[in-house]
Amino acid sequence: MTERVLLLTLSVDDPPRGGVALRSLEIAAILADRGPLGVVTLRSPLTRPTLPGVTWYEPDAAVALVELLDPARDPSWLQDDEWDPSVAYLTDGLRRHVAAAVADFSPDVVVLDQLFLASYLEVLTADGARSVLNEHNVEADLQEELAARASLPPERVLRSRFAARTARLELAVVTAASQVWMCSAGDQARIAARYGRTEGVFVIPNALSLPPERPQRPARATNEVRLVFPGDFSYPPNREAASIIIDEMVQKLRQRLAAFEVVLAGRYPSSDMMEAHHSMPEVRVIGPVVDMAPVLAEADMMVAPLQAGSGSRFKLLEAFAAGLPVVATHKAAEGLAVEDGTHLLLADEVDDMVEAVVALAADPPRARALADAGWQLVKDRYSWHTVSRQVADALASR
Repeated sequence: MTERVLLLTLSVDDPPRGGVALRSLEIAAILADRGPLGVVTLRSPLTRPTLPGVTWYEPDAAVALVELLDPARDPSWLQDDEWDPSVAYLTDGLRRHVAAAVADFSPDVVVLDQLFLASYLEVLTADGARSVLNEHNVEADLQEELAARASLPPERVLRSRFAARTARLELAVVTAASQVWMCSAGDQARIAARYGRTEGVFVIPNALSLPPERPQRPARATNEVRLVFPGDFSYPPNREAASIIIDEMVQKLRQRLAAFEVVLAGRYPSSDMMEAHHSMPEVRVIGPVVDMAPVLAEADMMVAPLQAGSGSRFKLLEAFAAGLPVVATHKAAEGLAVEDGTHLLLADEVDDMVEAVVALAADPPRARALADAGWQLVKDRYSWHTVSRQVADALASR
């Protein structure tokens, strides 16, 4: 008999907005395809996905989660030694909302869609349901990295203390959960090294829903090379990568390409990005983007000069699925089973990235070969169809 699964998530939207939302949609869609699924959200979705057979539990507008504390800017949480990041997502009204969903659905398994929803774990498992923590990153590692890269000492201190609180929370939840799902084998190893847990930790990769055939890219009527970098620019690693493109790559590309454009697409562009949009003819900033597919369809190549971050990169999978060649840093490709020169070109220094962009622009057959291999990789290893088997195997394990 197929177990009844209840998923607790911030929201599930289609089209999703950003990597977190993409993984939430992926997990919901895979779980819905295998058996009875209830989805409890803390926000009302902007555009609810069509997932047959799902029982939806959405909060009333009066109790829905609206605004969260920014711990790097508001230090009030430091006054409470017991405070942890999951408290920012907890209200009495939402606790009652989650408890009502549990009572109505009677789940056998509950899936906590991210670490920061851990305040609801006791409510979710009150009737003895098995618990699964779906991790989007090794969160403590990510917060420590963000703290180390903070430019100002006060922000560095706040982020370091927030990272310590995150590590304390993550240890507790990783230890208590029946299972933990990680994005990659690298993250699985980091969980083992950091928290000592190896049993019940499964790799459930980030994945996409793919059409049966690779999309055919239209011929361009211009010689202009159009590069794209998508992301949520409130996320510091994406904002830093955009600065590298604007401050370093554009000047060097001017010396090598006759005509090019860099499209920075996504929510919360910084003031520096908007200034570049108005002052640099090669830079175009668009966003927020409801659907990234048309933006990718108009591009010739994705560049991803990420220097920080965790998990694995949906933006690279989206580029592969769209038939785009990719030039990226090793950090940007972290967690994905890619080979340099086969699926993409890897380069960590700006000069090397520029050289790779110029080389692919001058060699369309090589660019197409990379794009073909990237699309096949997504089909073979990072499609919902493939990952659904890994989810089924994990849930079948005790």
